[in-house]
Amino acid sequence: QKSKRQNTIALVTGISGTLLCTIGGIMYLSEFEDGLSGGTGYNETNAKNGNALMIAGGGLLLISFPFRVAARKNKRLAIAIKNDPLHALQKNGFRINHVPSLAFKINL
Repeated sequence: QKSKRQNTIALVTGISGTLLCTIGGIMYLSEFEDGLSGGTGYNETNAKNGNALMIAGGGLLLISFPFRVAARKNKRLAIAIKNDPLHALQKNGFRINHVPSLAFKINL
């Protein structure tokens, strides 16, 4: 459960970071087509906004990496709570009781 939630957070921040970085890069680079700083058609606010979006996207990408690493670590060390069947011998045959148990999953 914990690793699934962390994996979802990593996926959402990674995808949104990639989108922000791409959109910001497109905005920033489109200003070079209109001319360099001081040229005709150059819009300084678009360049600054594109730069800010690229920085925000890069920050989100950096945030997603620790969540991805933690999700993989927690997936390897998973604890499962199960209701395992217990076969009990009685006078007139076997009876199946369900007993709650903890199971540790460790991949080597």
